Amino acid sequence: MINRTVQKKLTLLVWSTHAIGAICVIALLFAAYYAHGLLGRERESLDARRRDDLSLVARAEQVRADREAAVQQLQSFSDTLNDLKSRLPSSPKEAEFLAQLSALAERSGVRLRNFRSGQVTPASSVSTCDVQLSLVGPFASICKLLDGTREVPRFLSVARLNLTGPQSAGEACVADVTISLCFAAAANKQ
Repeated sequence: MINRTVQKKLTLLVWSTHAIGAICVIALLFAAYYAHGLLGRERESLDARRRDDLSLVARAEQVRADREAAVQQLQSFSDTLNDLKSRLPSSPKEAEFLAQLSALAERSGVRLRNFRSGQVTPASSVSTCDVQLSLVGPFASICKLLDGTREVPRFLSVARLNLTGPQSAGEACVADVTISLCFAAAANKQ
């Protein structure tokens, strides 16, 4: 038979082992609970990220279409800018304008008189040169000529127009006109 002290020690050892086992089980349960919460939060984060990614993939076609539209719009702007730059000479070129306007006047049935070059008004990007002239002819023909100036391959604007009607029936109208010719100096034309 086993001695009573030894038996007490063995019983104490058995209970201690059970207590240590129970403490380990409780510690494992707490660790599992904490890990479960941590993994749950990570899962929610990954689910949210997956939803965002799926949303982006779903919008990919729209994004591509928007990009394509933006590329086409940029190309259109670039073409328009190049066209505008081509219509902006580096100097006033009044003689060239007079030739263009004379051809237009001939087609419209209007005579040009008193063509005078004016003063250049420099500006930071586009400078102007005012030219003055008189148009003589029927009112409808003068209107046709003024309307035709938009066909001239350069920027210009009618700054002033003074129309005098005929003194008697059958006579021509006279329009005194100031036209601003736009141009860009070579340093400004970029």
